[in-house]
Amino acid sequence: MAACAGAARQYSGTVGGVALCQVAVTLTFATSRGHALIGRALYLPEGCAADEEHRELAGVPEEVLFATKPQLAGDLLDHAHGLGIRAAFVAGDEVYGGRQLRRSIRQRGMGYVLAVRANHVVSIGPGRAVTAAAAARLIPARAWQRMRTGSGTKGTRHYGWAMLQVASDDTPDGHGDGDSVLLVRRHRYTGPLSYYRCWTPGPVPLSKLIATASARWRIEEDHQLSKQNTGLDAGQVIRWKSWHRWTAICLLAYLYLAVAVAVQRQHDAASGPDTGLIPVTVPELLRLLRDTVIPPPHRDRPHRLHWSAWRRRHQHRQAERLNATHQRLPACVSVTPTVPAGNNLTEPPGILRQPYGIACLRSWPASVIARPVRSAGAYQQHGGCGRILLLIPRCGRAWNHAAVTVASDHEQVQAMLGRIVAHRACDVAALGRVQGDPCG
Repeated sequence: MAACAGAARQYSGTVGGVALCQVAVTLTFATSRGHALIGRALYLPEGCAADEEHRELAGVPEEVLFATKPQLAGDLLDHAHGLGIRAAFVAGDEVYGGRQLRRSIRQRGMGYVLAVRANHVVSIGPGRAVTAAAAARLIPARAWQRMRTGSGTKGTRHYGWAMLQVASDDTPDGHGDGDSVLLVRRHRYTGPLSYYRCWTPGPVPLSKLIATASARWRIEEDHQLSKQNTGLDAGQVIRWKSWHRWTAICLLAYLYLAVAVAVQRQHDAASGPDTGLIPVTVPELLRLLRDTVIPPPHRDRPHRLHWSAWRRRHQHRQAERLNATHQRLPACVSVTPTVPAGNNLTEPPGILRQPYGIACLRSWPASVIARPVRSAGAYQQHGGCGRILLLIPRCGRAWNHAAVTVASDHEQVQAMLGRIVAHRACDVAALGRVQGDPCG
């Protein structure tokens, strides 16, 4: 993955944890009539930004340096502001609740409702700084208000909301203090709390802050719809410029659909207050375009015969390449391991002959994944006799790590397998031994 721009083991909200992936910062413009993605920036992790080999293979421009996600978000806001796009509020999740981004938002004359963590520090009085979780405990019971925040797959969403006045810590030079509050949301059944740092030029009602906080989910809907309908996550591109070109096309297509949906909804609303239909959605509009505007593909007899011949020709070429590759690989010598007495192990059903010497298990439903040793020192130390791949037994619910080593002769293989079988107490099916270097 060295040639994949920005790919690294990092946290992804889509995955729900740390994984090898690319992460992007996106900007959504949301109004009462509709919403759409209008900006994106590929996050380049610090390790990738400092790796010259990665930058060269992925085609990262020299002027692109490491920038945090809040810094990328600030650049997106600057670009949108320079194009004349104006908004009253900026909403974001916990990643974007830092002081630097909040100060830059205020410099542009916008308010914000940004999620913060429970350990976020706020000032509730002169010289009194507490965490957001501690500040929420100071809210009296009568201050909580139950309000509706929209509808989901399980019905109407109701939460308890409250706000607490806090001191502003992000006032730019030459600007007034404004009105800074900590907005707290509480689940009405389970009770967990969510925290939002809010600032407005003047006092606003609680319902306005709640509506802004709830609007943050528009970007989640845009992510899902753009992936499903315009293929935002389907681009098989790895280089820097290719990623930006693909995402630009996908965002342009989704922007067209979002604007068309907004126009159609306005037209439907003008035709009558009650039509008995739900408002048109992006997937429904895309189906209508495919059925009424885009001409259907040719499916006559010559066309079908042409595609059949094309598939069979490419399958034939692929089979020839695989056969040529197997002929260049060294032959595989099978080795039957010696099973120690007293282990109650069944006889192996047969010898698995594979070019890479992959061993398999006998009575487990999952397949074994084994990788050859790529250490040149270990290979040369044993005289270049070959690579031995041992099995990965599944014991209980966890996968044990593979024992991968190099053996010089069949006796060492049998002794080594005997020790592993006695220790693991698992069924051994077969072990393949490869002469030469299969990875060269």
